[in-house]
Amino acid sequence: MRAIGLLSAVLLVPGFRDASCYVPDPAESRVWIEGRTTVSRFTCRATRVEGVGEVVPEGTVQAWLAVPVRAFDCGRPAMNRDLQEALQADRFPAIRFVLGEVAVLEAPTADSARLEVAGALTIAGTMRTVRFVAGGRLLASGRARLVGSLPLQLTDFNVKPPTALLGLIRVHDQITVHFDLVVHPVAWRPCAVAAADSLNDP
Repeated sequence: MRAIGLLSAVLLVPGFRDASCYVPDPAESRVWIEGRTTVSRFTCRATRVEGVGEVVPEGTVQAWLAVPVRAFDCGRPAMNRDLQEALQADRFPAIRFVLGEVAVLEAPTADSARLEVAGALTIAGTMRTVRFVAGGRLLASGRARLVGSLPLQLTDFNVKPPTALLGLIRVHDQITVHFDLVVHPVAWRPCAVAAADSLNDP
């Protein structure tokens, strides 16, 4: 399986095309969801982010990004359980993004760029095309950073917003997915095969 994904946007930053295979740094990469209920705000932070980006010989980039549903921690066991049930974690264990297009909107410096990203986001088995703006920047030691956010409607993915207390507390339909990814080069060969194997892990 060869997928074009979100991490490829980082690799379009000028000067970052020389290496070939990149993965998220587990200590520095973050993905989190923010939303509201009828009584308060909430944040669910992912404790695990998977992905790989590859620069192929012709100069194009392929990559994928996935976040296991059970890796999200909303701060309360009951909310974690409600989120997993709403996203059908048993049937669809990961949220995934596959890139369709990415364009550099501007590159104010040699080591940074503002990017427009479009692609396929799959949540709870439903895929939708999304478009958003992200910022990419080169860091020290061959690493790079990609930061952005994406507002979503749960019902667009056929996800019923969770409720509690017999419906008295209800999660609002709109949420925002935030990401702050730091990737670093690895010596995997071949890179795409390693990506496919990881994506299919439980």
